[in-house]
Amino acid sequence: CYMINKSFYDDIKYLQYFENRESILTSDNEKVPAVILENLFSYGFISEHGVDGGDAFGKNSGTRYALNEYGMQLKTVLQQ
Repeated sequence: CYMINKSFYDDIKYLQYFENRESILTSDNEKVPAVILENLFSYGFISEHGVDGGDAFGKNSGTRYALNEYGMQLKTVLQQ
């Protein structure tokens, strides 16, 4: 409950871009702004999974993030 109380809805609605727990988004992607990913991480809904150097065009690089158990549970509740 504390995790949700300290969160903004405008941030947590971006959990929908993680299809499942195996979905990875980097801090430089076209779906979710880096500041939102940092917020979701600080709320405790996503976890870091290393760093990615990106593709040949320099896109999709930076910190890798994926849903953790708390993020998956919240995403499930929000979809109902």
